[in-house]
Amino acid sequence: MEKEKGIIQLYIGEGKGKTSALNGSVIRMLGWGKKVYYTRFLKNLPTGEMIFFKTKWNPSNPNKKNIKIDSFYKSSAKFFWDMNTVEQKVLKKEVEEGFKKIILKSQTDEYDLIVIDELFGCLQNNLIQEKDILDLIKKKKNTTNLIITGRFAPISVKLKADLITNFQKEKHYFDKKIKNPPRKGIEF
Repeated sequence: MEKEKGIIQLYIGEGKGKTSALNGSVIRMLGWGKKVYYTRFLKNLPTGEMIFFKTKWNPSNPNKKNIKIDSFYKSSAKFFWDMNTVEQKVLKKEVEEGFKKIILKSQTDEYDLIVIDELFGCLQNNLIQEKDILDLIKKKKNTTNLIITGRFAPISVKLKADLITNFQKEKHYFDKKIKNPPRKGIEF
């Protein structure tokens, strides 16, 4: 049976829920026994979804091996804007190496879906270039689905996308300067 053409989806905007939507798509693919390559940038703290996918994704299920997770942010636990220039250079190298790995994997039949969480954040912080993302889109296998998240996507990438969902913030409790720490199960 011939595989369907892969689509390119962008989950963008200032609203909360981009990663949650991405995770819903991952679960759908896994539910159908499809293979997923899950990659993350600018996030390296443990999250509920990473714990689920790595440890609780039904170990007796043969589909457990259908997900591969890579995080390309291991050198620090700081936000980019809190890093000094040396730390930023180390992170840039991690991002570049991780992105090369994604491009290579996207050119094979190994995965039905490749998700790249916070790639547009890397672009915003000059860790990769717009041409790099366009190169990924151009080189990826025609049958591979691709989901990319981040706040802002350049027009050139939007033009290549098949679906764009913009998560709009109308109200957010962080705007009230609430001093509560991020909450397990809600923010991470």
